[in-house]
Amino acid sequence: YVGYLFNGTATFENCTNVFGYGLTMGGSALAMGNMSIKGGTWIATNSYSGPDNPLINLGVNGTGNLTISNANVQLGATAIGGAGSGSLILQSNVVITLGNTYLGRDDPHSSGTLSIDGAQVSMPELQIVQGSGMVNVAAGTLTAPVVAIGETNTATGALNITGGTTLISTSLTVGSQPF
Repeated sequence: YVGYLFNGTATFENCTNVFGYGLTMGGSALAMGNMSIKGGTWIATNSYSGPDNPLINLGVNGTGNLTISNANVQLGATAIGGAGSGSLILQSNVVITLGNTYLGRDDPHSSGTLSIDGAQVSMPELQIVQGSGMVNVAAGTLTAPVVAIGETNTATGALNITGGTTLISTSLTVGSQPF
């Protein structure tokens, strides 16, 4: 936990970490968790609750911000903005594989932001579920076979591609309209 009941900050620099349980940031409504991974390898992939239940929770009820640069990262299913707000910022020289990834997952007032600026990112599904979500691709590569922006009538979202490469091989759904 980083910022579970109270504010917290964690920084991992040029190290190797393997976590068997997961990561929760911004657990309570007033808590803020900030974490950065700078170099090295970071792995948290155990899907103890099933492949669609998030193992990585950024902004459960509060705020969770994760910034990654110059690292190799593997994460299980990830919620960016569960019932709170969350952000995942992926900077240059990052190679990251995520499980299914959800923005604004559990609450119409939740929000999540995924920013890719020079990273190589892959995940099986990217979904903006109930709240608001924004995906920004400025440089690097985003590979997500299934992308759904605004799965419910309360969800709002945006996919902003200003550079790099975005590969959506199976389906892109905006609201209820597949493309």
